[in-house]
Amino acid sequence: MAFEFRPKERSEIYLLEMGGGMPRLLPTLPGADNGGPSWSRDGKWIYFYSDRGGEHFQLWRVPLKGGPPVQITKNGGVFATESADGRFLYYSKYEAQGIWKVPLSGGEEKRVLDQAGEMEWYNWALARNGVYFLEHREKGGALDFFDFATGKTTTIVTSDKQPGIGLAVSADGKSILYAEIELEDSNIMLVKNFR
Repeated sequence: MAFEFRPKERSEIYLLEMGGGMPRLLPTLPGADNGGPSWSRDGKWIYFYSDRGGEHFQLWRVPLKGGPPVQITKNGGVFATESADGRFLYYSKYEAQGIWKVPLSGGEEKRVLDQAGEMEWYNWALARNGVYFLEHREKGGALDFFDFATGKTTTIVTSDKQPGIGLAVSADGKSILYAEIELEDSNIMLVKNFR
C-alpha cells in the first residue's frame, strides 16, 4: 500500500507491506511536498505529485526498486491514474478544471474532460471507457460518467448530500465506492488571557 503522510513540515510517500511491518519512506524529491501516490498497472512505478520546493505541482514517477524520479508533466498535475493499457497517464490539475492525459512515451498533454462545474481535482476515477466524477450541485451532489467514445456526460446518481472526499471504481467496473458528507460540525473555542 502506498500512502501520503505528513510527519513534519512536508508531505511524503510511504509504503506498507500488506503482511505487516513498519511503513518505509519512498525516496522522492527532498525538500518538497510529495503526495497523491498511485501505482502503475505493472506495479513497477509509483506516480506522485510534487511542488519540488515551492514550484507548481507536477506529476512524477519513481521506480519501486530504486532510482531517480522522472518528471511526467510540464504544465501542472496533482492526481493521476495510469490507463489500463499503460500508454497514457490521466490526471487533474490543481489550477484548472477538467481531466487531462499525456502519452507516457512522450508527447503533448490533451484535455479529455472540460468540466466547468463543481468537480474537485481529487474526486474522479478512471474506468476503461471513461471517467467517473463527483460533482457539487446547488442542492447536493451527483455521480457522473464521461464516456470517451461519445464525449457525453451521463448522471449515474444524484443525492441531497454534498460529495465527500474519495471515489474509486472496482477493476471489473461493476462497483463504485464514493463518500458523501453526512454531518458537518464546527466548534467555537474561548481562550482567556490570550496575548
